[in-house]
Amino acid sequence: MADTVMNVPFILFPSLEQAIELQHLLLAKIIDKDINEINSLYLSSKNLGFFLLDMNDSPNGKAILKDAAALFKLGTAIFDLDLEEKQKYAILNRIVFG
Repeated sequence: MADTVMNVPFILFPSLEQAIELQHLLLAKIIDKDINEINSLYLSSKNLGFFLLDMNDSPNGKAILKDAAALFKLGTAIFDLDLEEKQKYAILNRIVFG
């Protein structure tokens, strides 16, 4: 069943599918060597392979988020380049030349 949010179509999550609750971890506690948070990180990684990492509570995390946002902007700028400009950078054997 399709629905819309702000006029953008999306598909609803099937009601018969099971959903899991992901562990919410705080980067600041991990950096501070909080044993309970570290154990939660280990168990989430071992049992589910997924977790939510809140990086807003630490200066390191905020720096990572800021850098990630800059990289997304850079990726958009590169994607928007003309094909002729992109072709100046050949990829040979997984090495970029240009």
